[in-house]
Amino acid sequence: MLNNINALTGRTGSLAAAMRPGPTADLFRPSHTVILSALSGAGSAGAFLLSVEAASLLLLGVALILARRSSTPERVLGAWGAAYAVVSSFWAIAALGSVVWVAASSVLVAGLGAVVYGLPALVLRSRCFGLIWPFLVAGAEALFAAFGISLVPIGLWANASAYGFLTILRSVYFATVGISLAAYLLALWSPRPVLAMVAVAAMMHASWGPDLPTLPDLDIRTISQNPDSAAKWTPIGSRALLSELIEQSRAATDADLIIWPENALTTTFDLDLALQQVAAIETPLLFGMTRYALPGQSELINSAVLIDGGVVSVSEKTVLVPFYERGLVSGERAVLTLVNGTRFLPLICYEAAFPIPRAQRDGVDLIVILSAETGFNPAMAARVMGANAVARALETGLPVLRVSDVDR
Repeated sequence: MLNNINALTGRTGSLAAAMRPGPTADLFRPSHTVILSALSGAGSAGAFLLSVEAASLLLLGVALILARRSSTPERVLGAWGAAYAVVSSFWAIAALGSVVWVAASSVLVAGLGAVVYGLPALVLRSRCFGLIWPFLVAGAEALFAAFGISLVPIGLWANASAYGFLTILRSVYFATVGISLAAYLLALWSPRPVLAMVAVAAMMHASWGPDLPTLPDLDIRTISQNPDSAAKWTPIGSRALLSELIEQSRAATDADLIIWPENALTTTFDLDLALQQVAAIETPLLFGMTRYALPGQSELINSAVLIDGGVVSVSEKTVLVPFYERGLVSGERAVLTLVNGTRFLPLICYEAAFPIPRAQRDGVDLIVILSAETGFNPAMAARVMGANAVARALETGLPVLRVSDVDR
């Protein structure tokens, strides 16, 4: 075991020399290597959730060192990806409640993570093609996002570091390439890769990142009530929540805009009735509600509704949350405009985890994210979705305002 540890840290011989093309002798037993890599994946996700991105990079580097010294690198990084995907998503998976649903969802998410991060590692069997690996990883993350599956891309680690400038190039997946490439090159060329990873991770943690776009000069009041996730859908709970929201909103008559979070109005699914219930609020109001997609039909759609100057505008959720939003249908996202001319694009919770097409943000002044996070782990939800909101701001160059039903 001592010889294995020395090989990992580079104290005996050159690691680069050991990383010859084709299968190599495993650093540890194959099963031990996979377990160590899975632990590194879980640690990378945990460090991200705790806002210690430097540790996330370090643990990715450890998995890469193990993969480069393994005859089956795809198994090693597949294990990393499976653990990373499950731990980074567990804040949402745990909210499913049922043991069967949690177990099934964990297996599915682990499988997706293994595919996203494991299959690209096939190129690591050859040093000649190894440098392609970071691009394949970023491409796999982007492909899954295009299918509406968010697995917390590696590029999110970059928001507050110098790597965040890659996201400004219009994609968080550029940051995935930069971080993965740095980790790979250190694992490949450094004679003491672990020490090199520690140094680079420390520099990443201490480095400065890009500034976020500033919000427009508007007086925007946001109201969050920390509602019980089940009680707010009951007749008594929904009326109590609405009364409290209206009461606080009446005190903001001088605001340019009042914003309630996702599914703030739960007393009805009928939009016309909902408008009657909030008619006492004269200030421009943006709120989230689930409503009938079409009059006289039972299909429901998650929506953001703007009332300003007697004009009602609606934007609908386009990307539904797997497992949770069963029975809902996707709709059409729209840019909403205040009477004063301010144009903003509403995103509804989960939609913030995906890049925004350029055509949808042309002429937009602000992106507003309406979220409902009660029922989930609020700290983890805020971390994951908050990081995605920052990524959207860096990608688009637009200010992003996130309004959750959890008052922080």
